[in-house]
Amino acid sequence: MVTEVLPDIPYLQMVFTIPKMLRKHFLFDRALYGELSKVAYAATREFFAAQFPSIERPIPAMIVAPQSFGNLLNPHAHLHAVSSLGVFDQEGTFHAAPHDLDFTPLEELFRERTLKMMLRREAITPERVELLRSWQHSGFNLNTTRRVAAGDRQSLETLLQYIERPPVSLRRLTYRDDGMVHYQGSRFHPGLGRDHQLVTPVEFLAMLVPHIALRYEVRIRTYGALSTTIRKRFGWIPRLLPGTVDGLLHRALYRIAGREW
Repeated sequence: MVTEVLPDIPYLQMVFTIPKMLRKHFLFDRALYGELSKVAYAATREFFAAQFPSIERPIPAMIVAPQSFGNLLNPHAHLHAVSSLGVFDQEGTFHAAPHDLDFTPLEELFRERTLKMMLRREAITPERVELLRSWQHSGFNLNTTRRVAAGDRQSLETLLQYIERPPVSLRRLTYRDDGMVHYQGSRFHPGLGRDHQLVTPVEFLAMLVPHIALRYEVRIRTYGALSTTIRKRFGWIPRLLPGTVDGLLHRALYRIAGREW
C-alpha cells in the first residue's frame, strides 16, 4: 500500500475513541464498525473543508482500521486512522495543512455525527443522546499527536502495520504449567487495575472470540483520495483498454472473482 497507493505527502495518525456507554453495542452489531468508519471520514472531510474555504470540494486521503480490543484484550471499540495532513483539490493537487492545526473541532464533529448515526440505527435512545451531550467530558476523544513527514515511507509503513495489528501478540502470551493463560499488557490498565490477564484457557477464548472478524468483514477502509474512483480520476491508476493484454487479464480476474467488467 505504501509503494502503490499512498501518495508521498505528510500524514498523521488519528485515534477516534467513543464513550464506554456506547462500546457495548459494538459487541452485538459489528456492522456498527463500518458505520463508525464512515462517520469518522465524513467528519474529517467536513473539518478539512472548513480549513480550505477557497478550494472547491477538497478531498483528504484517509485509511480507517476499526479495532474492537484494548491493551488487555478487553472490549474497546475505537478507530485507528491515517489521514493526509492536508487535502487534494479536484485536479489532484495537494495542499498541505499547517503543522500546528487545531483538531479540537473535529472531535466535536465526530461526536455529533456518531450520536446521530447510532440514533438512526436505533442503537441508542434520544434520552441517552441528551445525556451524553450534557456531560462536561463527553467520553469522545481524538488523538492526533503522531505525524509522518513527506518522504518518510518507512515510518508510514510502520504506522500502517501498527493500525492493522491482530488483537493478540504471541510474544506476550504464555501458557503456564498450572494450566492458566497469562497475557501481559504493554501498559497498566487503570480500569482493571492491572497490566496483565491471568485466566483459564476457556476464559481466554471467551475474551478473544468477540474480536474475531466475521466472514467477508472489511477490516481496512480507504476513503477520499485513496478510493479507487478518485485515484482513477487523478490518473494515479492507469486506465486499461479492453483490447490490451492487461485489460484482458483484468477482465479474466474479474470473472473469476464473480464480478462484472
